[in-house]
Amino acid sequence: VVGICIDTTCCTVVALGREEDPKDRGDAESEKNLVPMRPALLWMDARSAKQVKEIMEAAEGDDALKVNCDGEGPISAEWMVGKSAWLKEDMGEKIWNEDVEAVCEYQDYINYRLTGRLVASSLNASVRWHWDGEKCLEVPTEDNPYPGRPLSLYAKIGIPELVEKLPHTVIPPAGIIGDGLSKKAAEELGLRPGLIVAQVSSFIHCSFFVIFV
Repeated sequence: VVGICIDTTCCTVVALGREEDPKDRGDAESEKNLVPMRPALLWMDARSAKQVKEIMEAAEGDDALKVNCDGEGPISAEWMVGKSAWLKEDMGEKIWNEDVEAVCEYQDYINYRLTGRLVASSLNASVRWHWDGEKCLEVPTEDNPYPGRPLSLYAKIGIPELVEKLPHTVIPPAGIIGDGLSKKAAEELGLRPGLIVAQVSSFIHCSFFVIFV
């Protein structure tokens, strides 16, 4: 085995918090010891239907919404921004603001367990997060700390803090995540530490290769 990669359903959304008693759960590089705070919202979970309608109304004309039929909508209730808005409303302001350390795809969480690094896929972010898939790969600067992120959209819908909760590092498909497989994950899987862990796209995009090959 020279490398591994994980693809999952998208958007299956996970809210993560700090582990109260990390013990020896992660490696030294796994700085925050993030753990799920609640069951994941499965990709086909549409309970955020109310939120996405409110988002379309509140952010009408925002450039980030052009991906949704050139701004005409609708936004799928399966996408990241709607599910994040639902999580904030369901969990309450206090828990959302103080306890939710990160929000990410299930794929991102599995990669975090493998490597100790919480990173996003540029493909998933551009297709279902309303991010600019090319600009989000740019190196953040003092003048532009969140390249490719839809900051105006988040502000209009009342969740400007979402930019801090989503993964800060973005890796393109086939990119290498961190230093590879962590020591802890290697022990659990029976593989060698440092094994390449590569970024990949969501399951639906991977399936295109199977269909057309």
